[in-house]
Amino acid sequence: VIVFTDPDYNGERIRKIIMQAIPTVKHAFLQRDEARPKSKTKGQSLGIEHASFEDLEKALAGVRGHYDDENHFDISQQDLIRLGLLMGGDSRKRREYLGECLRIGYSNGKQLLKRLELFGISLAEVEEVMTEYGK
Repeated sequence: VIVFTDPDYNGERIRKIIMQAIPTVKHAFLQRDEARPKSKTKGQSLGIEHASFEDLEKALAGVRGHYDDENHFDISQQDLIRLGLLMGGDSRKRREYLGECLRIGYSNGKQLLKRLELFGISLAEVEEVMTEYGK
């Protein structure tokens, strides 16, 4: 099962409900700009139906599965602070950038560590992405 919801509040809410019922589902994410209508007459709603074929292919190619091995998760809250992902003036923009690059969607400061752990993303992956931030 792949959960592929709209990148908005309701899409995240549906994703969380499904994850509670089926913790091992896989996840695909569209970026917010990929889910915006291309025509100004179609309103402002975000939706998978607005994505191009190429964006859908990218999202499905980046499917992330549930990560089981909690013993090897190597990211701490201190690491996130050090990388400017928490408690900084531009932390939100940094988290948005990280979510886009890793194709895991946006996470607020409270949820970021949980999401990184859920998908088994390593500290090295996060550091690699964040070295490119602002370049």
